Amino acid sequence: MAEIQFFFEFASPYSYIASLDIEDIAAAAGRTVAWRPVEIDAVWEAQGVLDAYRTIRRLKGPYIRRDAMRCAARRGASLRSPSASARDTSLAKSAYWGLRDENTQLAKRFLQVTWHRYFSEGKPIGSLEDIVEATDSLGLGAQRILTAAAWAGARRDQDASNADAIAGGCFGIPWFIADGEAFFGQDRLSHLAAHINPKPGRQVVS
Repeated sequence: MAEIQFFFEFASPYSYIASLDIEDIAAAAGRTVAWRPVEIDAVWEAQGVLDAYRTIRRLKGPYIRRDAMRCAARRGASLRSPSASARDTSLAKSAYWGLRDENTQLAKRFLQVTWHRYFSEGKPIGSLEDIVEATDSLGLGAQRILTAAAWAGARRDQDASNADAIAGGCFGIPWFIADGEAFFGQDRLSHLAAHINPKPGRQVVS
């Protein structure tokens, strides 16, 4: 069965909330998930909407913080306002790609513990020290994280993820693609679930 493409940003609360359920949704339909971080500013720039989205993002900021809290509460998840905005998550992204080349399950655990630090504990994830603390339970350490981030294929894989998101019509995150069909937002996970695992007589209207 085809993979579900899951495009996300490390600093996106909605991506974090979606990550809590996407694997179970995929497994129920016998699918797997391709976890693909994107550089959302690069996606918006390629789509010609970067300046507009920067303006919208400034206006939406306070609303998003409150709305994400509500969405997390409905999901039964813990979400705290981070103490510092994760404006630069490039190290986390590069380390993810390097770890993924080595071991996909380890890379997924890296994502999960990094997200937990940022959104559940409200702590920063921008620096090497932050990531070392976040991944303490994995026993990675600073040198291994730096080695993973320096992997020669990291930039290639990041560019490919950006390009595939753009080709798939991405204009925001989280963005999911299954069988050529796109779904935007963690609040569309039920639509994605119905698409990949349809029940007789059930029709989902977007």
